[in-house]
Amino acid sequence: MGIKTATSLFFLSTMLLVSSCVENPIKIDRKPVETDAKTDDGTSGGTTTNGVDSSLVFAGITSITHTDSTVTLNWTAHASAIAYDVYDIVAGLPVLKLTVVGQASNTTTISGLTPGNTYSYRVRLRTNVGTSDANTNNQSATLDTQSSGPSSLTRIAPGAASSSASTATIRVAGIKSGEIVHLFSDSSCTDEVATGTASSSSIDLVSSTLPLGLATFAVQIENSLGNLSTCSTATATFTRTCPQTFGDFLQVPADNAVGVSADFCVMKYEARIYNNKPFSGSAGAAWNYISQINARTACAALGSGYGLISNPEWQAVARNIEDQSINWLNGVKGTDYLNRGWSASNWSDGFDNNTTAPSSAANCLYNTGANTCAGAGTFVHKRTHRLSTGEDIWDISGNVEEWVDWSVTCNGTSCDKAYKNGDTVDYWRDYAELDTKISSSDVININTAFSAHSTYNYNNYVGSYNPGSLTDREAVMRGGAWYNGGVGGIFNLSFYDPTLAYEQFGFRCTYRP
Repeated sequence: MGIKTATSLFFLSTMLLVSSCVENPIKIDRKPVETDAKTDDGTSGGTTTNGVDSSLVFAGITSITHTDSTVTLNWTAHASAIAYDVYDIVAGLPVLKLTVVGQASNTTTISGLTPGNTYSYRVRLRTNVGTSDANTNNQSATLDTQSSGPSSLTRIAPGAASSSASTATIRVAGIKSGEIVHLFSDSSCTDEVATGTASSSSIDLVSSTLPLGLATFAVQIENSLGNLSTCSTATATFTRTCPQTFGDFLQVPADNAVGVSADFCVMKYEARIYNNKPFSGSAGAAWNYISQINARTACAALGSGYGLISNPEWQAVARNIEDQSINWLNGVKGTDYLNRGWSASNWSDGFDNNTTAPSSAANCLYNTGANTCAGAGTFVHKRTHRLSTGEDIWDISGNVEEWVDWSVTCNGTSCDKAYKNGDTVDYWRDYAELDTKISSSDVININTAFSAHSTYNYNNYVGSYNPGSLTDREAVMRGGAWYNGGVGGIFNLSFYDPTLAYEQFGFRCTYRP
């Protein structure tokens, strides 16, 4: 036999050998066949038909729970199982969806489902010889139309529960990828401050600029149908406080009646000079000999959000003060009088001040005599007033008069046109004695100048009005000077040339978040 013939016989014998080691590729008719089934240890068991062992007793699904896009199936683990096959029931027939491996396995969650749809499932065990049980226990669930919401909200930043930070970062956990998360700064889900789409089971959201005070964050979850969950019961909190970079600033509540729509921060003390900038501190005397123009520039130099206190802001402070009973002599709002601090004159107090207070420290809380102070004294000369926030503000009714960021036009004549009946006496008057208009463009009314209570007058030491006598545009000052005595008070209002800088002229700044 030649070489070529020998080679051919070799390859033919090799192919025959290989073909005897693989499954016959010819398609066979797989009709149901009943055989003597073997148990997992090889002993004889029940009958097996198409891989189903009728001797295996398995209840299948014991409970089913769902959300808007998931179904969770639960069963009791079986000693004969090495895995569990999960079937979709489609048109009444089981279609294998997934296999959960492990004898002790007893639950699985199917996700990515459509909210509002109904789904049906069956679970069968699989043995180590490839057989399964025969249960036909199908369980169904109709998914919610909205998300069930998050499991938790956690403040990630700032680290402190309260600070002057303007934003907060909130981690929302227990959600599903693809859901849209709406973050609110209130527990009733009214004020939305951030939104984002989750790419995992949690998302970190950075709020927009927050107002002063407590924010209680909550969320609503938007699912694939565009439906919103209810407002979450899970919450997180953060309190934004006034910045203290330039000394002690206090939070003042908004007062829409005077045109202040949001809380703001005001210097607790009249401005002092520190590093050539305004500073709210108790040490030393107030910054004086300053014009309105320079006071405005000094406050603005502190940075974004800072400015000279506006007239509406002054009004918000003063009206807040008058509404606190603690600021009245007998602790009853509207009776007797308010304290007026460092503001004295012989005709009303028996002594005259002729300069500013030496400090605003606790040991100088009361004006006890001419240019002198102590930690205790008479109520009328107490220098602090309590705000509704529980904080005390110093020298708002006495010490130096304070520029506010407001000017009026005197219409070519003196601002004494505010007097009734053509009276032109250039001196302090009670608000009840005023006409309403200074000029055609500037109006003195109860909101821009005075108390919310029209019955109050200078006998209550709420303050008075001094129009000045200039014939050009005039700038406005509020509060009393050290020498005003009985006409002093928190609502004092007077006019001066904005370029003037006298010993009794001071100011304070605000911060607007």
